[in-house]
Amino acid sequence: FRNRTNPGYTLSASGKSSLKREVVAAQQLSLSRSPDATTQLEKAGLAVAPVVRDSLNSAFVAEKVIKRFAEVAAKLNGDIDPALIVGPFAPSYVDAIAVHDEALRGEIQSLRERGLSVSIGLEQPEWMIAPASGSHIGGAAAKSRSEVRRREVSDDDKQIFEGVMPAWSALFQLYDHRICYGGAAVLGMLSGVERYMAYEHGTIRSIPFDGTALGRMTKVAYEQADAVFLTNTDYATASPRIEFAPEQRVYVPHAFDERPLLAFAESHRAPERATGPIRIFAPARQDWLLNDPARSKANHLVVEAAAELVAAGETGFQITFVNWGDDAAATKSLIEKLGVAPVFRWIEPVARNALWQLYLESDAILDQFLLSGLSGVTYESLTLGCRTITKDDGICNKEFFGEPPPFMHAGSAAEIAERFRQLIADPNDVAGIGAASRHWAESYHSSARFVALQEAQFARLAPVHGYASVDNVDEPAGVLVAPVLAAWRRAFDKGLARIQSYAPEIRWNARNSALETVGTRSIK
Repeated sequence: FRNRTNPGYTLSASGKSSLKREVVAAQQLSLSRSPDATTQLEKAGLAVAPVVRDSLNSAFVAEKVIKRFAEVAAKLNGDIDPALIVGPFAPSYVDAIAVHDEALRGEIQSLRERGLSVSIGLEQPEWMIAPASGSHIGGAAAKSRSEVRRREVSDDDKQIFEGVMPAWSALFQLYDHRICYGGAAVLGMLSGVERYMAYEHGTIRSIPFDGTALGRMTKVAYEQADAVFLTNTDYATASPRIEFAPEQRVYVPHAFDERPLLAFAESHRAPERATGPIRIFAPARQDWLLNDPARSKANHLVVEAAAELVAAGETGFQITFVNWGDDAAATKSLIEKLGVAPVFRWIEPVARNALWQLYLESDAILDQFLLSGLSGVTYESLTLGCRTITKDDGICNKEFFGEPPPFMHAGSAAEIAERFRQLIADPNDVAGIGAASRHWAESYHSSARFVALQEAQFARLAPVHGYASVDNVDEPAGVLVAPVLAAWRRAFDKGLARIQSYAPEIRWNARNSALETVGTRSIK
């Protein structure tokens, strides 16, 4: 395990280890990153068994080789982030990269000769190597569709994924529907399956236009998907953006289970509003100095709006900020500069239930004022039936949901100040904005709607030849996937046994695919 306080390593093992004497004796001993990783152990008077010596030295060499391989591959693929280069890789791809670095090629050859290139995760085992051409599963239509998709990207770009595609292709064949999350849409495009869906979570904003190999493939993968679940409302006004056919584009709210919020509100909402000044809660991250559209909340506008009211003699309100975000200090400085400290208070970040309680105790929630959209703050506040002040350009949310949420729109300090005046004039929400907010959330942002939108696509894209099963999968996929499934099963059995060693009353219900408790004991 990496020792975070030391650039070297420490060793630890359970008392059941067959190497107990060697490992336990070295438990607290930090190892240097020298060519011979066992030097310090031997200096400490510990006779290192040959198998331990080989394992330690191989681990250090492996880390160095894999890191260097990722750096070289990343540079050859348009200077992408080396963290995106993840093995194991096909031996042919390893050779294609190693030829550009003589020292790396020598180290890889040494690992191969010692039988370690697979075990360290650099190269694929034999069962993962691609089957012969034409043996992939799928009918003529699927093959034709796949070839059309693959022609949209260059061979050089596709090479990034060459090593992992055989296993992914085989795994995808076991499922009737595949929803590829974010950039994983590339896997769907290259897999050879007849149909796949893409789920966008912000990855559609800039990655497809960044000019890299991954960006180019991500763009094509989204364009070629049979359905694209769009989760960010700002897509409606984004520029540039990927264009989709109407039947391909599916606006879905972020996956969100509202039931815990509703249960909390039922048991914690006060029957009547407490007397006193208007309470306004602004939990958004303090981020406004750089005016970055991807991050900024424009919190400074809230301070300027408060200053406008205070200057007019209105002080019957209190705003609560949360002390987090890069610009918290700048916000505090602005508050002091404008002389409005008496109407502000700061709290430290709180746990989720405490956050919901603050929502319920407030007369309104403030969110963001640079971009129009729907954030985690807003869909929680709407679900709890809170009045919510945030920016709404009248386009994004209406296009996305069909019916815009009943926000109290504000996009400038003057507009925020006007919303504050409305709150002061109607502290008990006689206008019914809070109730309308909750009704809107139930209708347009519920988990039931999220599921229904997906199920509609499942029905539209039902498999042409009926649903699949492991029994009717062609042999190439079975050969590729069987070891993976067997490994999963072994890991599952081991995990279940461990759980039952602590709580024997727990049982696995295979029919419901769930853990169950026999008896009344509470399980955490």
